[in-house]
Amino acid sequence: MLHEIRSLVVHDEPTGARALAERLRSSFPGMVVVTTDEPSAYGHDFDVFLVDCRRLGVDVVRTLHAETPTALILAIVDGLDRAALKEVVNAGAGALVDESVPGDVEALDVRIRAFLSRRAEAPETRGLLGVMRSMADLVRMWNRRMDRQELS
Repeated sequence: MLHEIRSLVVHDEPTGARALAERLRSSFPGMVVVTTDEPSAYGHDFDVFLVDCRRLGVDVVRTLHAETPTALILAIVDGLDRAALKEVVNAGAGALVDESVPGDVEALDVRIRAFLSRRAEAPETRGLLGVMRSMADLVRMWNRRMDRQELS
């Protein structure tokens, strides 16, 4: 590992922020985890962002993605319609997490491990190939989410 992995949990509810931070710390020992309700207070020097879009909005995702395009941005969403989900993905979210859907929070670990694994690969496989893998993962996740909505 070239440097320590740093995560920022952007959440306006202290209880939710603490729960996500504890989950990250237990799943990824050694990961530096910072919680805040104001992302600009900490800058953008993070590898992973968890952003509560339910209350903080999509603009936070868009700003973080513009400032740190190589970071993994996980958007916490809840009860958004298809247009809103599409907006979050287009803003730069690498994955969507619905805390009310069983398994979504557990999937955080899988997404983060996959991201860290890709980052650790040889430099020649990170560039375009890494982007292509991320896009394929995102499309698969998006299709599963849409399938679940259609079944509801």
